[in-house]
Amino acid sequence: SCVALLLEKGRWQSLAPLAVLLAGGTPVPLAPESPPERILQIAAECPPALILTDPLCREAAAVSGLPHLTLGDAASAMPALSQSAHLLPPEVFTVIHTSGSTGVPKGVLLPRKGLANLLAVMRDQFDLSAEDAVLSLSPNHHDMFLPEFIGNMFLGMRGVYPDPARRKDPAHLANLLRRYGISFWHTVPAMVTMLMDYCDSLSEADRRDALSSLKIIGMGGDRIPLNTVRRLFERAPSARIFSLGGPTEITVWNVMSNLLPEDAERRQLPYGKPIHNAECRVTDSAGRTRPLGVTGEMRCLGPFLSLGYIRRELNSPSLIHISS
Repeated sequence: SCVALLLEKGRWQSLAPLAVLLAGGTPVPLAPESPPERILQIAAECPPALILTDPLCREAAAVSGLPHLTLGDAASAMPALSQSAHLLPPEVFTVIHTSGSTGVPKGVLLPRKGLANLLAVMRDQFDLSAEDAVLSLSPNHHDMFLPEFIGNMFLGMRGVYPDPARRKDPAHLANLLRRYGISFWHTVPAMVTMLMDYCDSLSEADRRDALSSLKIIGMGGDRIPLNTVRRLFERAPSARIFSLGGPTEITVWNVMSNLLPEDAERRQLPYGKPIHNAECRVTDSAGRTRPLGVTGEMRCLGPFLSLGYIRRELNSPSLIHISS
């Protein structure tokens, strides 16, 4: 059964989906700041057996009229589960909803094997392990949260969570970097730019100290400003910096580029190459590969393609499944 998660930033964002997965369910994270209409829309499309929430979000959960349990509240009793919950194939790991910027938000069904492949890339390419710590900044309804989650839960990395009210306060984040020795940063570029702007106000020694523990800095989900990369190379010389790209439908990201200092001096950053077990081709509208230097559509291939969209499984013109 689907289980909705309506949670503010904090440890429950990692513990709740793990509990749902271990119980055989499918976690469906929702944005706490969403208007009630959107929460109701998603709940209607993907009826959950239960909403797991926290004291900060329980009012929003109550608006849905669905059974909900408040985590961390001893007075909250387990309600009777909804009998109309939507059932998904067992190979679905989670459902991530698109932003809805091009129409009605769609729930992308992400496969377990896609997350397993991503986990292997993080372990082998990033050299991440239980010795590392991740600062969990991405909202859990965004696909950028998933590497933080699987690194924390399945590689044993320590998860560090900001004060929800200060998630975009660079002074708070810099303090957490120093205090907990954060080695893995994985966000949209705007969060890194914000941190670099804050570091501009610090002394040279404090700048280096603030970022000295970082080992891997991954940025994806938007265009990466060249000036942000230049400042990163100056202020976090011991970190490896990665550009990450790809649609949610290929399981978070499927292209990566290990950036070099000279890349920051180009007119634009290299997009990168496909990760292990993934493939990308530039084709025409008929699917024929385009010659080098000729524009076309980027087609993503691999065994980790989304299973489709909720209520639209295997029924999308942009998702083509070829039987082996």
